[in-house]
Amino acid sequence: MNHDEKVAEICQVLNSIGRHGTTAKDDFFALSALFYKFIKAFTESENIVFRNFYAKFRYCISKINLDEEDVSNFEAFRKFIRRGFSEKVNQVAIEQGILLLQKLCLQATENSELLGFTFDNSKYNNQYFTKLFQARRSPSTKYLKLLYTGHNRSQSKRAFHLYGFDLENLQTNIVIECDWFNAPHLFYLIDILKEDTLIACHNLVPVAENKYQAKSESLIVIEPDFLVDASAISECFGNKNTSSDIFG
Repeated sequence: MNHDEKVAEICQVLNSIGRHGTTAKDDFFALSALFYKFIKAFTESENIVFRNFYAKFRYCISKINLDEEDVSNFEAFRKFIRRGFSEKVNQVAIEQGILLLQKLCLQATENSELLGFTFDNSKYNNQYFTKLFQARRSPSTKYLKLLYTGHNRSQSKRAFHLYGFDLENLQTNIVIECDWFNAPHLFYLIDILKEDTLIACHNLVPVAENKYQAKSESLIVIEPDFLVDASAISECFGNKNTSSDIFG
């Protein structure tokens, strides 16, 4: 099955969501499975080794032709899915999720006639999920989960800058300053961190927008690769029509 056929298959299931008297919970988990299936279909044909789901997601964002508002909406939709079934799930959210995935499918295929639907742009709100997950981070945030992208060490080798994408917003590039005087215990990271590694950063001191400084109490932990929150797995397998594709 080629790429366009896989996208068409996703659209066929997508178009059936909510049409058979299903509950909002059923529709949400069906939508969630299709989201992960779309990312998998878009990336599995690429001759690239992706370390984790976030790397696949970021690759999709970089390759699909979306404007800035659609990118923000897509990122917020990822948070909506990752959060699991919650009070934010309602009929409008399901409808907007369907429309968003339809738009992504249109942008990801060369033969839109295979998709079997006409996209109604008048119903699509390209800021719906963005507004649903407005950033609430305060200047005093001291915990971050990042997708590591690289580092830059000073000539004296007594300081380095660590770079990564904030997993709450993959378009936000975070900088963490580390120096030998304040955080000598973190210098071992230079030798072991690889691109697209997930890291959890604790007890950081904010010094500017998207810029933090490590101190003696700071901790940066390398996390195992994962696709979805473990808390959602039991719920996922407890619902009908669940596919292992969500974990691929």
